Amino acid sequence: MKNNTIVIMGSSNPMGNTYDVCSEIVKKTGYKFQDLMELVIMPYDYEYENSDDDFIGFMKHVVKNYDHIILASPVYWYSVSGTMKNFIDRFTDLLKVEKETGRELRGKSLQLISVSNSDDCPEEFAKPIERTANYLAMEWKGHTHFPVDEKGIMEERLGTI
Repeated sequence: MKNNTIVIMGSSNPMGNTYDVCSEIVKKTGYKFQDLMELVIMPYDYEYENSDDDFIGFMKHVVKNYDHIILASPVYWYSVSGTMKNFIDRFTDLLKVEKETGRELRGKSLQLISVSNSDDCPEEFAKPIERTANYLAMEWKGHTHFPVDEKGIMEERLGTI
């Protein structure tokens, strides 16, 4: 069976706690992994002058090869990281200039992983991602929070991915 899941990590620390959680997931599942910091993805631009960065090419690869997308982010100030937010903002390109690629997201599934040093993730943390999934006609698979200082909880929650 084809492995059709990708974990996309948006963290400012390429070897931090979010990476550790993603690595554990990838090791246990065989899912593919992409660190957004390894790509050049410029902020959203109303004039689309950022079209020569990696975003469109990466998203074409994602929609062609994966049916399930897991976004992974640390909790920064009660929200996803700036790296992840920048990536999500660029989904607008898939509605305006790369509409065919955007349409190919329909029917795929989207899930969110958050990581912090406590089990106190804000209830509203996942709402923007859930709404994005719904807007793009993607199946929302939910949000799982990983408190990195409680390994027992982490192991237990790996089963939800």
